[in-house]
Amino acid sequence: MNFNPQFYDHEVVQKSPQDYNEIIVSPIHILKCWETSMFACEVLDKQGNIKQQDDMEASTLKRYIDCLEIIKRGEEAPKPILGYGIMDNIEIGVGREIVLAAKTLGIEEIPVNIRKAQAEDIQKILK
Repeated sequence: MNFNPQFYDHEVVQKSPQDYNEIIVSPIHILKCWETSMFACEVLDKQGNIKQQDDMEASTLKRYIDCLEIIKRGEEAPKPILGYGIMDNIEIGVGREIVLAAKTLGIEEIPVNIRKAQAEDIQKILK
């Protein structure tokens, strides 16, 4: 199935849009760069694959399924917000379930927001 998801700026970005840039990134690439995050274990297995639904915490699973359905219905979803982690890695500050859902549905690229102050470091990692 072919999906054309629609995105809007998350309310965090809406409060100070001058502090953020939008970039287009592959969900696969985001998750690969995020694997080293201490939070990745909540949704990724040791091989870097999305955990089976039975292995996800209930609240995470609900948000993930909700995101899958939002995209399938063609509704707007908030753009994820990526950050630069203390371990020189990508952190998904907001919207990890959106990234997971996009990968699951085979969506090749999605828009994300990044803080302008971290843009150079984030883009180095994402190359």
